[in-house]
Amino acid sequence: MRNLLQYFKSNVLNIPGWKTHRKIVVIESDDWGTIRTSSKKSLKKIQESFDIELNPYILNDSLESEDDLIALFETIASIKNNLGQSPIITANSLVANPDFEKIEQSNFKHYHYENVTETFKNTNGSFNCIDLWKNGIHENIFKPQFHGREHLNVSLWMKLLQFDNLTKMMFEDKFWGIVKRGERDFVKKNSMAGCNYSSENELKFLKKSILEGLEIFESILGYKSKSFIANNYIWDEKIEEILKIKDVLYIQGQSFELYPAYKREIIKKNGKRNFLGAKNKFEQIYLTRNCFFEPFMDSSFNESISSCLKEVDYSFRWNRPAIISSHRVNYIGRLNENNRKVGLQKLKVLLESIIKKYPNVEFLSSDKLGDFIFKIGDNL
Repeated sequence: MRNLLQYFKSNVLNIPGWKTHRKIVVIESDDWGTIRTSSKKSLKKIQESFDIELNPYILNDSLESEDDLIALFETIASIKNNLGQSPIITANSLVANPDFEKIEQSNFKHYHYENVTETFKNTNGSFNCIDLWKNGIHENIFKPQFHGREHLNVSLWMKLLQFDNLTKMMFEDKFWGIVKRGERDFVKKNSMAGCNYSSENELKFLKKSILEGLEIFESILGYKSKSFIANNYIWDEKIEEILKIKDVLYIQGQSFELYPAYKREIIKKNGKRNFLGAKNKFEQIYLTRNCFFEPFMDSSFNESISSCLKEVDYSFRWNRPAIISSHRVNYIGRLNENNRKVGLQKLKVLLESIIKKYPNVEFLSSDKLGDFIFKIGDNL
């Protein structure tokens, strides 16, 4: 039954939208640069203090280390298609994290953030990560794009710090963002969703945050981000309008766009469907994911590999690029070194299997795919 549902869903999602006869693979990997779980010790303290079931992200994901990036880059560089081209990771990145000391000094009344360069410098094993990002860009195997200033709903988090004991304990260990497994009210209670807002005032704060974030991105990496993906796929046209100010041309996401809490209350809808190549009213192009490779959630070695290969097949069958979602957590070893080791092994098997079956496959970053669609338009 599960295979039948996957077959139906994958084929239906690939029918509408922009098409091409070229075999294109895009790998979109979210969350680079953000703090997740700060340490095993912090995680253990929470598990001992609160009776909650944590989701797999919080158990495995943490700020990337130099070792994580080096291992990922070595794996990617070892894989070549028939043209001698290595795959490229679109690294959807955050450029700031909370400044915990300044927030505490304000008695939790005012929010402050630090540039991700400072986060890396102040975190054991991550000092040279920005230089490694730039090396990856130079080698054409790692292309950062904008994922927000922080992976954080600042307004909600600052409120929770006033009364929520779990949030306060996490703050003491310099991290945030536990989403409980099976959380029903995902949008309203999600402190990780940076583009969620519940009022016009919160939207004004978001505008400042997004514009500052895009400026920081450019100052760190020396180029503007052409694309954007919202944290947890929660955004709306108000966010797109802000992004347009800084020339963001392409909107990454899943096929279903989740509306922020404020818009949901007004129009009584949870979201809308987007299709690859479709344009919004600001002439921005949607880049919708149609393949998923998240091996950290597997129950067996081949589970995510087999599933993703099928989705790639469905994409190419319908003359669609295969846009693969594969989050940073799959390749991180700070909390669990075996998580990184196995994730990279599976990534190598996946990509080599794609190349073996489709020798003429091409690897593009999200911004380059957007440029290609913009140039070609609706033609096959």
